[in-house]
Formats: sequence, structure tokens, C-alpha cells
Amino acid sequence: SEVEMAQFIGVLIMSGIYCFPDQRFFWMNTTRVESISSTMRRDRFLEIRKYLHVVDNSNQLDRNDPDYDRAHKV
Repeated sequence: SEVEMAQFIGVLIMSGIYCFPDQRFFWMNTTRVESISSTMRRDRFLEIRKYLHVVDNSNQLDRNDPDYDRAHKV
């Protein structure tokens, strides 16, 4: 839903503030970040992240092309 996508983007933005080696740390008991963990369940966040793609791979140039951009997906 639109609300869930807004929450997902909010979690992504908030997760940029912290320096955890893995996003799962936001939901762990010892390192829980309440503003993130109370917004969305961990498994739902990971599921959306797994299936959401915002870059069109068909436009990416071959790695051997002189105009190839390594940051294409960024």
C-alpha cells in the first residue's frame, strides 16, 4: 500500500543515520531502534527490499563498453 511504501522509505532514510553492519540489527533486542522497529516488522521490510527494484537493468551498458558506469544502479 501507499502507507507501507512511505514507511519503508522512512525506514531506509532512518537506517542511514546508524552504522550497523546489517539492517537486521534495528530489530534485535540488544540493538533495537524503536523508531524503526515499531514502524514495520523486520520480515516485511526484508521482503519489500527483496522484491523492490527501481533501476531498469535493460538500460545498463555492458561492462566492456567504454561508457560503462559502475554507479549505474546508484
